[in-house]
Amino acid sequence: MAPSTPFGCDVCCRAFTRAENLERHKKTHHGGASAESFECPKCQARFSRRDVRKRHTDRCSGQGRPQNSAIPRKRGKTTSNVSLSSPEDAEDDEAPYGEPLITGVSLPRQPSDIEEYQNLLNLPASEISNHVTSYFINFHPALPILHRPSVSPATTPTLMLKIIVAIGCLYSGRRKTSNDRDGLHQLSQELWKSGGEELERFVAEDRQLLRQSWILQSWLLYMVYSTFSGEEILVSKAKRMYRFLVDSIREQQLLRQRTAIPPANLWTTDLDLGMPFDETAIHQIWLNYITQESLKMSVYAFYFFDFHLFVSCNGRPAISSIEFEWDLPKASSLWEADSAMTWWELLQDGQKSSGTYTAHHLQDEPDTKSLLAATQSLLSATASFQLLEILAVSPFATLCIVTNLECLVRDFTRCYYQLPPTLSDPNPLHILTQSQNAQVSAALRLIWGAMCNSPCITCSPDCNSLWHAVRLGCLSTKISLSNPDELLVGGIVENSPMAGLATAAHLTLGDYVATRRSGLRVEDCTLNILDDALKVMHEMATPERSAPWEGPWSSIQGFKMLLILWRIFRISIAQLKVESSVSIVGYPMHFHPSKKVVEAVVSALGVYGESSFMSSDVDVEKMADEWEDQYMHWIHQICDRRDVWDVGIVMTRVLEEIYDTATGRHTLLE
Repeated sequence: MAPSTPFGCDVCCRAFTRAENLERHKKTHHGGASAESFECPKCQARFSRRDVRKRHTDRCSGQGRPQNSAIPRKRGKTTSNVSLSSPEDAEDDEAPYGEPLITGVSLPRQPSDIEEYQNLLNLPASEISNHVTSYFINFHPALPILHRPSVSPATTPTLMLKIIVAIGCLYSGRRKTSNDRDGLHQLSQELWKSGGEELERFVAEDRQLLRQSWILQSWLLYMVYSTFSGEEILVSKAKRMYRFLVDSIREQQLLRQRTAIPPANLWTTDLDLGMPFDETAIHQIWLNYITQESLKMSVYAFYFFDFHLFVSCNGRPAISSIEFEWDLPKASSLWEADSAMTWWELLQDGQKSSGTYTAHHLQDEPDTKSLLAATQSLLSATASFQLLEILAVSPFATLCIVTNLECLVRDFTRCYYQLPPTLSDPNPLHILTQSQNAQVSAALRLIWGAMCNSPCITCSPDCNSLWHAVRLGCLSTKISLSNPDELLVGGIVENSPMAGLATAAHLTLGDYVATRRSGLRVEDCTLNILDDALKVMHEMATPERSAPWEGPWSSIQGFKMLLILWRIFRISIAQLKVESSVSIVGYPMHFHPSKKVVEAVVSALGVYGESSFMSSDVDVEKMADEWEDQYMHWIHQICDRRDVWDVGIVMTRVLEEIYDTATGRHTLLE
């Protein structure tokens, strides 16, 4: 039988069923004399296809882009935005970072120097640089998708620079006066609005632009800003951008590495770490690495946010790990290397222990070839040495694997609660089977062990931020094995992450899970998750000064676990009150679960807040309300430290609504 796609491209690995489709593909992706042969008569933008030009012309007023002529292509070395479509393009036409080669549509014109940026953003050059610095100090450690050495105000595309400055403004205003902070917040939203609208118009003309790493990175940053802003209109915008991105990622076949980057073009192909020193050759290999790793980091960030953007409001991910096939991201030290020589030395140092100077360690092990393979290998406790090494040196890869595990547990839980209740087996530990519980626990132990043995866990704030997120993810996954998300159990879907967090706080006052399974009581799994919940207290309490480097998605994850601990604490206090007022003649109680819970939480408050140790002769009736007041006051302090995004602000308002810390009265009926 003849092959279904007989017309193969001789430049990349794509194949087509019809010759005309192959011809159009070559013109669009691989240049040629007619690559941009269709020009808009109104604004002079050029396109590779007549139908794309027609759609653009129908919308074009002739005034939308008076200054946006095509980028002049310059000869020289590339960094992270060389076209991935063919090696010939990269050799013949190279551009500096911020001027990517895109065939088929004209890019908005980029400023030639920092003074032009100053005019475009209506900001002094020094202020632009300060906000960019603020972004990389505070936000980049939690989401390292940009290649820091390649980004500078004078070379970064305007659309990307606007969102970088917009996020940087939020962090720059932390220590400002109220008026200055309000001004920076307004500036931030103006930059987000103008940049986001222009980016949407730009990409709507040709979705292929999302194959360029800086376009995809910018889209993700605008989407994250909108989601965690706390404003309903911005969240609605984020949802539209998210749905568009999901469709575009699938359409552009970016979910599989082999279709996004032809295997023959990978920077690891024919890599020889023992080659004689050649600065030019090493620099070119480094540039190829930056180009491909930028796209990989961006696609992994997309998968990460497919789960974390809306999980707090019980939204379901649109992408499955089964359809996501990319090699795991490499070591963070390689990604953050600021020069080709530093990068090369790190690459060689990583191989001295193996005694070989080939690239086999970078591409041979099957369980590092995709997120699914890595997850299955960890679940079966058969992880290769290379996978464990990646877990130790690449916190971003580890974070994505933990996210995949948590998504897996949520999927199991969702299926479990759609089945009829099993009255003979109401144990909350049986949401998953014993075998499944053992597999997830084994995977978490391997991840935790690799993280504890990581050589970079204390080397920089950048690594600390990601490891902090990894630890919260592990704890959240483990707790969810026996204490499922109440929004998930109840089938409650909120409109925004902030609304989901507020609903979770309100549900804490009751026992919603118990209404979904006959005989299920929260106390049954209290001791099982107590130790993990106390670890969350430690994660959320440190550092004492502030937590600017914690991503808002991690803050929401931590707050939801603190709410679970609050419910456990309240139930235990209530049980202590009952037991202290009832005199029972019988066997002495050598083990007192509710008292152990209260002692543990009060002791932790003594470490992370202001509390005294619970003595054995304490008057429970007198101290019970004070203990709960102390816990709620401590959570207020944790919220106050997270004042950059609206997560902490919204959480503070919700807690004030449902609990009066001054009197200890619940304002909601129990």
